[in-house]
Amino acid sequence: MKVLKELEKDFFEFDETGRRLITIAYDDVNDLLEVHDTRVPQLSEDFVSQVKYLLDGGVSQTKMRVRLQIKNKQSYTSEQLRLIIQKNFLLYYLIAKKSLRKLKLQVLALILFGAVLLGISYAFSGKVPAIFNDIINISGTLVIWEAAYLFLFTRNEKGSRSIKILKLLACMEIA
Repeated sequence: MKVLKELEKDFFEFDETGRRLITIAYDDVNDLLEVHDTRVPQLSEDFVSQVKYLLDGGVSQTKMRVRLQIKNKQSYTSEQLRLIIQKNFLLYYLIAKKSLRKLKLQVLALILFGAVLLGISYAFSGKVPAIFNDIINISGTLVIWEAAYLFLFTRNEKGSRSIKILKLLACMEIA
């Protein structure tokens, strides 16, 4: 472990607090922003994919700090660029939050539907042929399992990434 820490010092730059300092550099602000008809310019796909790549790289956002270097800022100040970046990723976060709400409703609907199928299966047990009863029972069980899978695995994936991005951007410096 000690050897790994020494190798990290050779390959990465660290700030005064010991966090890994990652620099994303652009020659021109137009490489970072895509100006459309919207009031707030949108971030380029390249920048968004770099931020997502950093988070997927396995380094905790509390152990790294991102420095954005832009040589030609044109008429933008560092604070204006920070606000543009934060608004864009806040939009990403709100979209993810809305997606989570839809997912919760979907999980609830699947659970209710599965419970209804199981209720029908038990209510008509012995009154219909066994094969129909088994098909309804298995279908209800599978629907509830699908709801559990969505709730346990998909929910965490969607929610945690957007929160990680916001935390990473909170400590971003723009030079």
